[in-house]
Amino acid sequence: MNLTPLALASVSLATGAALIASPASAAPAGHTRVVSSCTTAKYKPSSYILTCADANTQIRHATYSSWSPKHAEGIGSYVYNTCLPSCAAGTFKHHPVSFTLYRARTVSGKKLFTRMSVSYAGLTEVFQLPTSGV
Repeated sequence: MNLTPLALASVSLATGAALIASPASAAPAGHTRVVSSCTTAKYKPSSYILTCADANTQIRHATYSSWSPKHAEGIGSYVYNTCLPSCAAGTFKHHPVSFTLYRARTVSGKKLFTRMSVSYAGLTEVFQLPTSGV
């Protein structure tokens, strides 16, 4: 795969690991995107940082079964820090996860999903996704 300098510049290092840019991250005109790395809006990202302050909660290896202007569904690996006895000394747990993106809103002229429902190990959590800096 040949990556242009612009594509290489957009690679996120937020998790400490380089990610390869994928053609799927380029949104067709008018498609709803999602802020997946705290500040960058993408179309069908392969990973998410759900706690921007410390990156202790993430979804990795995301794939999608559907993506529409109002709703998207996918699966991946839910990774979170136990923060026991503290976040610095905690361990990271991994669970298979299903997730739903919803509540599409227009922010700075771009359509963005603003909520994510995450289901794993019999639990469901809802995350408010960032919209600033888009």
